[in-house]
Amino acid sequence: MARRMVQYPFEHALALARVLRVIDIIAAHPSMTSEEVIAQLLSEGIEPVDAKLLVAFVPCALSYPILAAWGLNKFPAHYAVPNKWGRLEFLPLSAEHYFTAALQWAQDLFGMEPTARPVSLETFWAVVSRSPMLDAAIQLRDRDGPDALRGAECVPLVINYITLEEIKASRREDNPERPWWQFWRRTE
Repeated sequence: MARRMVQYPFEHALALARVLRVIDIIAAHPSMTSEEVIAQLLSEGIEPVDAKLLVAFVPCALSYPILAAWGLNKFPAHYAVPNKWGRLEFLPLSAEHYFTAALQWAQDLFGMEPTARPVSLETFWAVVSRSPMLDAAIQLRDRDGPDALRGAECVPLVINYITLEEIKASRREDNPERPWWQFWRRTE
């Protein structure tokens, strides 16, 4: 029997609200560094791991529709973080509700008439310009021309300022699954 994948955070409304908050913070202060955006999220009560992941995922997810329009045809299914020994570990993007909520929001945004979009072009670019994937694509297009991304594949996002252990520890209390050896215990 296949295990059902659980997205984190579990509630879509919470994930989307936090994604939109990141967009609002950057829109209000486009010159803020990522560390300053993280600090602002922390001051609003968002946990450190969540704040760091939001700052990494939101710009990248918003860049996907642009990259697809430029011809990129294969996007990574995983992202990478170092473990406590510095070795990269790969985690599924589909389990990251901040990423999937931001991606869906961006795709919906691109499907709207420009005058109906809830954010300005300046706001969108203030956020998406922080994407390392978009930055690499722009450099490739500048060097090799507008068709440089046709048929290209994108490598996974690497987040160096958080570890696998930090992510796991932050989610332990929210994990609804029990260890395999507790399968016979009743849950109250």
